[in-house]
Amino acid sequence: YLRKGERREEWDLLVAQTFTKHTVICGVGELGRAVIQRLIASNPSAQVVLVDTRPNILAELGLSSPNLCQVHADMTTQTALEAAKCQEASLIILTSGNDAYNLEAGFKAFRLNPKAEICPLVPERSGLTDILAQSPTFTFSPIYERAADALLEHITKTRSKG
Repeated sequence: YLRKGERREEWDLLVAQTFTKHTVICGVGELGRAVIQRLIASNPSAQVVLVDTRPNILAELGLSSPNLCQVHADMTTQTALEAAKCQEASLIILTSGNDAYNLEAGFKAFRLNPKAEICPLVPERSGLTDILAQSPTFTFSPIYERAADALLEHITKTRSKG
């Protein structure tokens, strides 16, 4: 028996294992925070797993919901992606400030779940946009200028069509 307040990390890992067709957000810096806040504002019942190396992200953001949890781990490890249950996710958003981490985690997530929509966020100037644009699974969204709004608008439009 676990008490959520006393053993939050273990609790969150158990909660994540109950999710299916959920959203995973890896790298919860400024952009990741903006994305999660807008996602929750637009869909309060969304099931979301945050993956970040800093503990207590949800408390920092002032978010508390049975549909939100955090995996306290490095997003580039297979173990972290499995703990976030990427293999069952419908959407995986990679918002680290490090483009290489976003791509590494994105490709590992793709191996776990080739049916998920995977959004590794990299700047347009990086030259990776052409490579990502060729993939039907990876959704490229340019960042650094209103990125969270643009990303969620794109996702909402894409999902409402399907």
